Amino acid sequence: MSIHISDEDVMAVLDPDTAIRLTEAAYAAHAGNRIAAPPRISAAIPKSLNSFIVLPAIPLDHSLFGYKFASSFPGNTHLGLPTVVSHIALYSMETGVAVAHVESNYLTTLKTGASAAVATRHLAREDASVLAVIGAGELSKHVASCVSQVRRLRELRIYDRDPSRSRALADWLKGHVEASCDMVMAASSEQCVEEADIVTTCTTSPVPVLNGDLLADGCHINAMGSFTPEMQEIDTRTIERCGRIVVDVTADAWAYAGDLIRPLAEGKIGTDAIDATLGDIVSGAVPGRTDRREITLFESIGFGVLDVILAIAAFEARCPGATGRP
Repeated sequence: MSIHISDEDVMAVLDPDTAIRLTEAAYAAHAGNRIAAPPRISAAIPKSLNSFIVLPAIPLDHSLFGYKFASSFPGNTHLGLPTVVSHIALYSMETGVAVAHVESNYLTTLKTGASAAVATRHLAREDASVLAVIGAGELSKHVASCVSQVRRLRELRIYDRDPSRSRALADWLKGHVEASCDMVMAASSEQCVEEADIVTTCTTSPVPVLNGDLLADGCHINAMGSFTPEMQEIDTRTIERCGRIVVDVTADAWAYAGDLIRPLAEGKIGTDAIDATLGDIVSGAVPGRTDRREITLFESIGFGVLDVILAIAAFEARCPGATGRP
């Protein structure tokens, strides 16, 4: 019988520290060919900005495998609903029988925050202390709080087109980052990113939300929101200025990352622009940051391996001793 695991169940057993640890290990396992990640299915819903993806993952040394389904409906913001709605299905590696249905609205945002933290740990300067966050939705909560686990922040800037969302995010973060961290409500995306050490975008925007000319030398960027060719958070100038571009999976990035596809189509970059996968760096096959003045980018379009690994961890914590066998 398949077990239902709610967002509340996941929240009770997975905290940011655990998520960051499991996420870093999952990147290394994938780079070492210990987790298979078959091609994703991605589809846009005609005559709308809505879309969905299906992301499978098969941990080869585990008794479970599964997939993550996620839909993006930007209009949900005006309905008081999450923009991204998702779940994960887990199956027995031995029989293929469904074992668990895991709600993953919370898990998705936590996973995305954890992956931003892992990228920041390896690619941001050690003394990076000013974080800029563009977009103040649910995702931004966990990205900012997880990044604060790997760098000591003295200032956290927030910008959203809706000032009330920025204020709500700041209020939530006061209980999830160091009390010594100053919270700043930026009046514009330009003000938000200027001289910031770490810049994180958390939107599903179809047009760029920042000006690459304003980025400080040596900053690190986490582009965490867009995941289809039609979305573009990062402008072409940012891509041109990046000394290193790191992704989850190279083939997926070129197929789905609008932030990269558009500059490629414009002839501003070539297919050699991607320097490495984050798994390459985490596993030690490729070094992390080596130049203080270089601008680095982690372009993430979603990585189903991380979702499935965290869902398995939640299942094991919720059902100790369960193996998925009949």
